[in-house]
Amino acid sequence: MTQSVAWPQVKRSLVAILRGIKPEEAEGVVDVLIEAGFEMIEVPLNSPNPFVSIERLATRFGKQCLIGAGTVVNAPDCVRVAEAGGRLMVSPNVDAEVLATAQAYDMVTMPGVLTPSEAFLATRCAAEGRGRRRRRRCFGQQSRFLCRSRRARFRSRLEPLQAGHDGERCARDRAGLGEGL
Repeated sequence: MTQSVAWPQVKRSLVAILRGIKPEEAEGVVDVLIEAGFEMIEVPLNSPNPFVSIERLATRFGKQCLIGAGTVVNAPDCVRVAEAGGRLMVSPNVDAEVLATAQAYDMVTMPGVLTPSEAFLATRCAAEGRGRRRRRRCFGQQSRFLCRSRRARFRSRLEPLQAGHDGERCARDRAGLGEGL
């Protein structure tokens, strides 16, 4: 497993997404966001001139907060974000190459996951965010039991599964996705 960048200590676990922001507007907006207590700022790559915005923000606010990009879907864009001074990489999906590139540049990674399979892939790629921090065994009513979804990887240590145990639900819980899906 690749070594990942430590999750930063922040007061608010929120990322401000500056969708569609122009470089000339970015500094004023982030100034207000920092004043309001935000410490993680994302400029989506589908915004006008996102790398210019990221560079300006990282230069001015890089010591105060975590500046980076969202909608990062390929490794070359991840490199450009890092070269612009970005330290946060948010992607809508799990792409091992993008995550490895971000980690090579010591960026905090936040890949988007929907299914348990994507959550496990992100964990294997050493992604930070909810999937990795919430990784744990699930508990049966009387004893510890591993989820069915982890059965193949842990066959030698696998304890019997309790009747009625829902491995799919547990995988969602472990990935921080909850019951709403």
